Amino acid sequence: MRTKVMLVWLCGVLVAYWISPVSPVTEASTATQPTTTECPKETLDGYDWPSISAGTNTSHSGCPGVTLGTVYRFCRSDATWEVADYTRCVSPTLASLNTQTGNLDGSPSGYLHLAEDLQNASKPAKLVVSGDLLTAVTIMYALVEDSFLVTCNATSAVVMNFTEAVLISARQLLDNSYSSLWTETHQVSDVDAIFTFLEKLDSFYGDVLSCFSLVNITEYSLVTENLDVAIEVFQANTSEAFIFPSNSNSDANQATVPVAVFTEADTSGHTAACIVWYKSASSLLPSTDINARSAHQDGQINSDVVSVTLHPTQVQPFNEPITLRFSHHQAGNNPVCALLDVSLTSSSVWSDSECETVSTTSDVTTCNCHHATNFALLTTLNDDDTVLKVPLNAIMVTGVVISLLFLVATFVLLLYVNRSLESDWALVVKCFLLTYIIGQITFLSGINSTENQMICRFVGILLHYLYLSVFFWMLAQAVLLQLKIVHASATSATISHYCLLGWVTPLLVVASAAGLKHDQYGHDKYCWISIWNKVIYAFIGPAAFVILVTFVVTYSSVHGYFSIKKTDQKGAAEMGKLKHAFRAPMITLPLLMITWTLKAFAIELRSEALYAIFALTYIIQGMVIFVFYGVLDNQVQTLYRSKFGHNHKAVHDSSGRAWNDKVETNKTSPNNFRASSMTSFSSRASESFATNRNDSTASLSSSTARRLNFQKKTLVIPLKRPVPSPTPSQTQGTST
Repeated sequence: MRTKVMLVWLCGVLVAYWISPVSPVTEASTATQPTTTECPKETLDGYDWPSISAGTNTSHSGCPGVTLGTVYRFCRSDATWEVADYTRCVSPTLASLNTQTGNLDGSPSGYLHLAEDLQNASKPAKLVVSGDLLTAVTIMYALVEDSFLVTCNATSAVVMNFTEAVLISARQLLDNSYSSLWTETHQVSDVDAIFTFLEKLDSFYGDVLSCFSLVNITEYSLVTENLDVAIEVFQANTSEAFIFPSNSNSDANQATVPVAVFTEADTSGHTAACIVWYKSASSLLPSTDINARSAHQDGQINSDVVSVTLHPTQVQPFNEPITLRFSHHQAGNNPVCALLDVSLTSSSVWSDSECETVSTTSDVTTCNCHHATNFALLTTLNDDDTVLKVPLNAIMVTGVVISLLFLVATFVLLLYVNRSLESDWALVVKCFLLTYIIGQITFLSGINSTENQMICRFVGILLHYLYLSVFFWMLAQAVLLQLKIVHASATSATISHYCLLGWVTPLLVVASAAGLKHDQYGHDKYCWISIWNKVIYAFIGPAAFVILVTFVVTYSSVHGYFSIKKTDQKGAAEMGKLKHAFRAPMITLPLLMITWTLKAFAIELRSEALYAIFALTYIIQGMVIFVFYGVLDNQVQTLYRSKFGHNHKAVHDSSGRAWNDKVETNKTSPNNFRASSMTSFSSRASESFATNRNDSTASLSSSTARRLNFQKKTLVIPLKRPVPSPTPSQTQGTST
């Protein structure tokens, strides 16, 4: 009873937290009356913010982690809180590197060492707060503005190493794991921060091309997960166009610079071009509610961002245009190619004046542009189309539906053959299946609910809980096997204990994560946890722990089973009916982790290849669960033999009573479990045998019984008692 009360209470806590305002800003704005002149007292991310007057700042001297500085927070004029400002918090390493920028004297070695230090300091997860990001960007500006590349007074090796260090640092700063830091920077510091960063890199590419031409470096390429770079230096009379990537598929990104564009050559008789594909930049750009200039009348960014830089600067607009082929991130209407120009005084930083759309399909759009700068594809997204709001396609949905059908079939089959609800194993498996089925239905029906932020956030929290609960129910299966095999106890744990493990434990984990980082649940495109947000570790960590413990516990159970098999063949026959239970979790658990990982990356990266692999793996997982938990279950096989088999004795001997959890154990010594288990099994077999024989005898006529000379006292023969040998007197009396 107490367990049920606690479970209901915890569920109430989670629901109460969900229905609370989704963010501190919303809470203040909705609860504050027009006459309020102070922001209310509030606790956020471990900081207690006092009530202050509208239009003023407050601060805390402590910064997160190892960073040093001051955290600020501003109270708007309407008495609502801004987000916390961590731009003045900087780690000691980056602060030291920033100081070194003042000592750059044009020496190539000094620039190279600083670039390499920045590369090490900006690796993913090393930047803690937005202040770290801004400091790293400031150091980057010091490296690329007026560097030694302008005079190129260095060897080709130094030039190459410096260029690569800067490009890798740029790749790391544009990593998706830093999206929250870019967002905070846009909110509290500079709404054009990412645009300025891209333009500074364009200037750097021009200096690199000039220096490469002087030191006779003819080509360079760098391909990473979020940044692809290609540099080519040509003779002025070249006859080959510059294409990157040169071997891409017809539905992939590609940029082509025709020969006719190179009308000018430098003093060394060279021309050069640099093409850079920013595969993560579009997701790092400021949202339209932060920076209205990010929007455009022609729609939203629906492609990677590409930069084209030429050396020397060619006459623009080009007579023969650059051809750009963009792969769509999502399906959309009215695709428009646009160039980026932060200096534009209009309401948008995107302009379509120098580009024209040549052709378009549902997946790819080809454009001609008569300028060299940063480009992207803009499309109008249809909010009514599910595929546009959430990166799911028919292949993924089909895989989930087929897998769901297998899960439902397994659940119904086990529910039919275990209607008496006497088996703990059957109950645990059915709870596992039920949780997984609800999770799949929630995924298909709720992941699109992006219209309402509160509902979307709740769906994300619910999916986190259900998927984590599935892993804990796998652990419950392993624990049940451990108790039955190794500890020789079927009654030391009840189904309520397994419910605590499978349903309450993940609830505590999710409630804690949602309480600390509830704003990271849900997304403007899907209602789930982004793999780039820190709250994802609240799923990965417990799931990985459960997998490890489950394998260890299951291995211990298997080892105990084989120990019984070696020492007690009769006990092994009884325990042999548990063999299928070993295989099920050991095979299903890795598939669960693989399919969840593929699902998370397929949704985030919108990869058609991942969609197909995920769908296939999901179908295989559903089939495996159906076979190992359904078809190979002892009671299912018993039911099948009783209805369709011919060997009725075999049916009787393989009764589902082997999974009856009321196993008698020796109270004096747990080590005698195997003997007591076999005694119980033999006793049941003896009773069954006697009952069958009595029933058969009862059906015979009395005359037949007399004719066959049946004796009632000889119908039941105790299996465990040896018949004593007759004494001579008894033998003589019988003869007489």
